[in-house]
Amino acid sequence: MPVAENVLPPACIPGTHPGTDYFPRMLSLKEYSDPYVVFKRFFKFLSLAEWKRELNDILEYALVTTSFWDAGIEANSLSIFIHLTKLVEAVQLIDVREINHIGGNIKNKQNERQRS
Repeated sequence: MPVAENVLPPACIPGTHPGTDYFPRMLSLKEYSDPYVVFKRFFKFLSLAEWKRELNDILEYALVTTSFWDAGIEANSLSIFIHLTKLVEAVQLIDVREINHIGGNIKNKQNERQRS
């Protein structure tokens, strides 16, 4: 029987072991292994211009009493939510896994001159 792509090892299920409360919940095992895949899928789903338009529409209709349905706008809210959530989780994984040098310093570290 083939293993589903979204199945993670039991030790990785949020809340089952210490330190798993912040474990990515939406990423597949492939996306967890290579979070850069999420970017490809994110922009394959919608182009940058389409994402800007969708997010602008969401913001606009979040601030008025008219719903998307009443306004006659078709929005795939669930897919948009899933893609945005996966993007945030992938970015967090990349941030945690990689050491970036910013201005010659390792991120989140200050050199002696900046401390004094």
